[in-house]
Amino acid sequence: MFKEYIIENTIQEDLLRNIEEKCSKFITELKGTGKKDFLYRGHKTNINEYSIMKSHKEGRIPRNTPKELHQYINKSMRRKFGWNTRDGVFVTFNRENCIVYGLAYLFFPIGKYRYVYSRVIEDLYTDVSEVMALFDDEELKYFKGPAYMLNYGPGGKGAWYYGNMKAKSKNEEEAYKELFGVEYDKRKGEPIDKKFKWIADVSFTDYLEKIKNDNKAKAFEEIDDIVQTYTQKNLGYTLGNEISFDCNEYYLVNPKHSNFLRKEIFNK
Repeated sequence: MFKEYIIENTIQEDLLRNIEEKCSKFITELKGTGKKDFLYRGHKTNINEYSIMKSHKEGRIPRNTPKELHQYINKSMRRKFGWNTRDGVFVTFNRENCIVYGLAYLFFPIGKYRYVYSRVIEDLYTDVSEVMALFDDEELKYFKGPAYMLNYGPGGKGAWYYGNMKAKSKNEEEAYKELFGVEYDKRKGEPIDKKFKWIADVSFTDYLEKIKNDNKAKAFEEIDDIVQTYTQKNLGYTLGNEISFDCNEYYLVNPKHSNFLRKEIFNK
């Protein structure tokens, strides 16, 4: 028991020495927030004590956000802050918010770092979920299908054709008689030449693409408005909202050391 205590005490002393040496700038800022708490990052990797992690800032593949939307958010953020904030390391003061991503480890950026956050946006993915529907083909098909059929289905914007011959009437029976010279009675089960068909003025694919293009400008304007709520100053002003950090490396520390570090960092 005593031996285990000595080992744990040595590990904690090494941990404190490392983060005080490599994360001094961040610790000073953290203490200045007055929160007496840490930033947390959810991670599924099992870290028994603490570990240095590399930031993968280039080519991050978004898990939940459509790629085009992810790229535009980065573009808008880059205009304001000079870096791709959606490719950063996401952390929060709210430990409960990151449990869904794994164990809530303590986060300490090493050396130089910068960050952005919004006091009014808790999770950007949640806030842009409605905008994301504009980029989802399946969502568009489901919600816009009925409107398309109403406007471009038989009798709407389009025409009945037999090969290259186009009927003037939009009524199926009248168009059939116009093109074939005989009555068309579906009740008799009369076979219909497959070349006789309704062709819409606009295909469903083009219809959906037009909707997406028409709405993109509006969606991007909404993103730009959201970006304006973000800041890169006063870390202590954030509540439990997500914070994106730009750093090359960072420590993830097992939360079992939180009481020790809280005492050593905030009570001195």
